[in-house]
Amino acid sequence: MSNLPRGWRYVSIAKLATEVTVGFVGKMSDQYVEYGIPFLRSLNVQPSRISLANIKYVSEAFHSKIAKSTLLPGDVVIVRTGKPGTAAVVPNSLQESNCSDLVIVRCGQEITNKYLVSYLNSISESDAAIHFVGAAQQHFNVASVKRIKVSLPSLDEQHAIVEILDTADVAVRKNEALVKAKTEYKRALAEELLTGGRRFAEFADTGAWSERALGEFFRERSERFTGSGEPTVLSCSKIYGIIPQRERFTKQLASSNLSRYKWVEPGDLVLDPMLLWDASINFSRIQGVVSPAYFTFQFVGADALPDYFHHLLYTKKMRHLYVKISQGTNTRRKKAPASAFLQQKVLLPSLPEQQHIAECLSLMDEEIRLLQQQGALLKKQKQGLMQRLLTGEVRVPEFRDADDTKNTTVEAIHDKSDFAAAQMQGEG
Repeated sequence: MSNLPRGWRYVSIAKLATEVTVGFVGKMSDQYVEYGIPFLRSLNVQPSRISLANIKYVSEAFHSKIAKSTLLPGDVVIVRTGKPGTAAVVPNSLQESNCSDLVIVRCGQEITNKYLVSYLNSISESDAAIHFVGAAQQHFNVASVKRIKVSLPSLDEQHAIVEILDTADVAVRKNEALVKAKTEYKRALAEELLTGGRRFAEFADTGAWSERALGEFFRERSERFTGSGEPTVLSCSKIYGIIPQRERFTKQLASSNLSRYKWVEPGDLVLDPMLLWDASINFSRIQGVVSPAYFTFQFVGADALPDYFHHLLYTKKMRHLYVKISQGTNTRRKKAPASAFLQQKVLLPSLPEQQHIAECLSLMDEEIRLLQQQGALLKKQKQGLMQRLLTGEVRVPEFRDADDTKNTTVEAIHDKSDFAAAQMQGEG
C-alpha cells in the first residue's frame, strides 16, 4: 500500500460498514413477473450507475420471502460474478427493490456511499484479484469485500473528491449519449439511402434502381493456403469484423495444419455460414487465412463499389435474407449455402449515386469512430484521475497542506469542473 497524506488512513470495509451482506443466490428464472418489485442483477450494475435496461421484477410475496436481500436507496451494490468489483449506489428512484448475486454494503458514518463506490471502481484488476475467490469463475464474496482496505480522507474531502469525479463522469456520459444518438441516426439514414427511400437531390430524377443478383459482384474463392511460414489466422465476427484470431481469443483455435485453410486478400468478403443468420459477414482489410468452414468471395463488380456493399450488407432487408437462406431446425446450427447467398437480389443505383451514398455513410462512420476514441480516452483519463485522487497523490486544492511536498503540484483551482478538466488533461 502506498503512503497516504497526513490525516488519511487505511480502513477495512468491515469497519466502515454497518452491514455487509449478499443478495439472493439461487434459481430465479421461474420467479420473474411482468410487474412487481424491481430486481437488480449483475448486468444492471454499471460503474457508478444503476442501469434499468432489462430490469426484472419479482412478486411482493417472493420479495418478502427473501427480505434479507432487500435494497434501500443509498445502498452500495457490488458485482460478484462477471465483472467483479463493479459498484454503484442504489438511487432514490428505487424506493423498494431486491437483488440477486450482488454484495450489499451499508455505509457507516465515516464514509460516504459515493466515495466507496468510486474507490471500488478505481481498483485495478490486479489489485482486485487479491480478493477474488473461486477458481472456475472469479467472484467476490462477503468476506473478501470486508477485507478490502479503503484509503480514507475526511468526510469533507470525500465529498469534494466525489464532486470532481462526478464532473469527469458527466463528460463520459455526454460522449456515450452522443455516440448512441449518432449511431441510431446513421442506422436510420442508411436504411433510407440504401433502399431508395431517400435520395440526394442531384439523383432524384435519374430513374429507378436496377435489381441485381449478388453473384454478379462476388465470386467464391477456392484458393487454399499452400505457402510456408505462419500466415495470420483470421476470425469473422459481426461485432469486430474480420480480425486476427489472436486479438479475439486468448488461445490458438486454428489447427496446427493450415493446408486446408482458405486464403483471404484485402477487400475479400468473408462470411461464417453457421452464423450468417446473425450477420456474421464483413470485408477483410488484411491478408490471411480463415477456417475452411467459412465462405470467401472476391469482389468482381465492374459497375459497383465495394464501399457501397460494405454498408448495404448490414441493412434490415439483408439481415432478413440471411435468416431466410439459413437452413436447419436448430437456430444455432443453421447453415447458409454459398449458392443461396449469391442468388439473392439487391436494388442498385448508378455508380455515381452509389459513391455519393457510400461517402456519406462512411463519413458518419468515421465521425462515430472518432467519438468512440474520444470516449475511450475520457474513460482512461477518468480512471487515472480516480486513482490519483483516491490515494491522495493529487489533492483537492482546499485540502492540501502548505508543507505537503509529496503530492503532485496543482494550481489552486477552486472551480471543481476546471480542476477535473485540468487533471484529466494531465492524464492524457
